[in-house]
Amino acid sequence: MPMNLPTTTVRNYSYGTGKLYLGPTGSEPTEEVGVVKSGASLVVTREKITVEAGSPLQIIDEKVIRERAVFSFVGIEWNFKRLVQALGAGECSYEAGAGVCTRIRFGGDSDITHYALKFLHRTPLGDCIFIRLWECIPMTEMSMIFNEDAYQEFPQSYTAKNATTDWDSVALGDKEQLYELERIFAPS
Repeated sequence: MPMNLPTTTVRNYSYGTGKLYLGPTGSEPTEEVGVVKSGASLVVTREKITVEAGSPLQIIDEKVIRERAVFSFVGIEWNFKRLVQALGAGECSYEAGAGVCTRIRFGGDSDITHYALKFLHRTPLGDCIFIRLWECIPMTEMSMIFNEDAYQEFPQSYTAKNATTDWDSVALGDKEQLYELERIFAPS
């Protein structure tokens, strides 16, 4: 018998990416972003200050002074509408009959468009893991990476912004205003 084998729950294992949805603020996004390369991530940071006293100094207390949640991913589709969303500005031109943005014109806009973001990951056993940024701001930076031996890549990031209501206009509590993680178990 192996030594140091931990007790585990197979249902808690997962792998793979998911579906990403981006849309206007105030409602649940329903439009898929497209193919998201493996490695999508939610990074949450809580910056704190420390109160120290004594000699030698010892920690008396710590308080959080800044919270940040950033969802990052790499898209691989040439979708000009998504590029405008990643920059938070720009104008799309739609060719008659094409139904898709075929040209971007950009520059001179100091405003940044905000979005709602939802990421859905399905586990191998069918559970659903949701990440919801009620309102988010694009990082306004974009790289178009042209690869010789792989698909072109479009890294993008969105930072959660304080929101007072969820997408159903339900008031969010003081400790719920940046993002939500939810796991829905598949029927057994």
